[in-house]
Amino acid sequence: MLRLTSIRGRWTILVLVGTAVLFPVLAPAEDLPDKFRKQLATDRGRQAVDSLDFLLTLSLTAEQAQRILPLYEESCRIHTEAYDLRAEIHPAELEAYSAFLEEDRLNQGFSPEVERETAQVSHRAKQSRERVIGELNALAGEVWSLLSPEQQAAAAEYQPNKQTLRKRFTTPQDQRKAARRAKRRARPARHQPPRHGPELDEAQKELRTINRAVHAHLEPIAKYLLTPAAAEHVYPDGVGRAPRAVREAAECWQHGTRDYPRAQCDRDEQEIHKLRKEINHWNLANGMHFSLDQIEELVRLADEVRRSREERRQAKPKKRRSQVEFSAALVRLELEAEAVLRPGQAEVLAEYKPCMIPPKNLKDPVRVGQASDSARHVSWLKHARSRRPRQVDAMIERLIAREGAHLGPLDETAAGDRRALLKTTVQKASKMTDVEFALNQDDLAAEIEPQDRKRELTADIDTIRRRRAQPGRTSQFLLNPGFAEVLKVRYAQLAEGAGQ
Repeated sequence: MLRLTSIRGRWTILVLVGTAVLFPVLAPAEDLPDKFRKQLATDRGRQAVDSLDFLLTLSLTAEQAQRILPLYEESCRIHTEAYDLRAEIHPAELEAYSAFLEEDRLNQGFSPEVERETAQVSHRAKQSRERVIGELNALAGEVWSLLSPEQQAAAAEYQPNKQTLRKRFTTPQDQRKAARRAKRRARPARHQPPRHGPELDEAQKELRTINRAVHAHLEPIAKYLLTPAAAEHVYPDGVGRAPRAVREAAECWQHGTRDYPRAQCDRDEQEIHKLRKEINHWNLANGMHFSLDQIEELVRLADEVRRSREERRQAKPKKRRSQVEFSAALVRLELEAEAVLRPGQAEVLAEYKPCMIPPKNLKDPVRVGQASDSARHVSWLKHARSRRPRQVDAMIERLIAREGAHLGPLDETAAGDRRALLKTTVQKASKMTDVEFALNQDDLAAEIEPQDRKRELTADIDTIRRRRAQPGRTSQFLLNPGFAEVLKVRYAQLAEGAGQ
């Protein structure tokens, strides 16, 4: 049984490990808040606290703990292998992304070697992450099957910072501050439109559901329990007495390896994140084809947004602008930024999604403002129109699977409708002569363009936020400090006759 109790002013955490043995972890009650505050000051410290918090929330039985231990040991092997793979991939990412960024800044196209290497390295890194996530989630599924319905509900709904540990380890002063914050939040605001409503909540919920289906992510059990961060709680008598796989994973998690220390891994990951972020900025800047006048105005607006944020952050609470007033000011700046854009640029921004390799409608100036790129579906129809019915059926299933991976899975009815449309369009294309197909291929491809529910929801959310006087995509992409720095470099390039 995993539980937290108070004995004579001392907190006692009891965790079952192995065969019905309880190992106590004791500390004076007054020392624990300081201990956890110190842990929360570091990323790995926060992970360890969240893992303990999650374990306390589940309150495992002795039988459950015994059956979970082998699964935990296997998860530690996966984490160690994943760290070794990161040690191999990170240098390749740094080299490839740096070379890609150098060419991206020039806006003169990408050399085939650099683009190919960047795409391959990025794809390899993504595949390795997804494989690890898949393996850990599979183990999490086994743990899930061992839990009671109440424990399953607690695991599914778990959110850090809102559960048992921080509520238990708070001083009276912290409790009074929390009560005052809750009272202020409950106080009705004058002349303040609701920041959220059923319409916005439903759209955001649906978008989150699609994103969770499309992007690999760790389930709560995998994230908070099947992690080396939990080792000190699963084996509270000392990780040194744990199985070898657990010891190695805990060492990797805390310190890394001799060949690839954790500090170097953290620095590399920060640099990779920085490179990818700047590449996204340049991809958008290159696709928008701003003039000098437009850049001057957008940089001015971005600087004003930055100053407004700094002033609000530094102002004393009583003199600070309310969130409603601040959001309204950002929306006014957004509207000014949108007034700077040409119609084609506004369409590019509406369709823009951050990506490593820019799509054709961002790389090719002729395509700026096009809502979609039909080349893939034209190519697919070219191959499908000459295939046998069984081959066409297989091609349709593969296409639906790929679309589901990018746009979100379809329910049974929608998938059936999609199959019927694709099959009918292929039959129509196969009856055409080569000349007729060449003349009609773009129209046929447009007929089978899949519904992009993510794009629709993103636009809907932006519209709702604008009605509620809240900033949206324009502020997110065009008026952030990183993009402003990119625009300043592009301005210098254009002034010198480069970067066209």
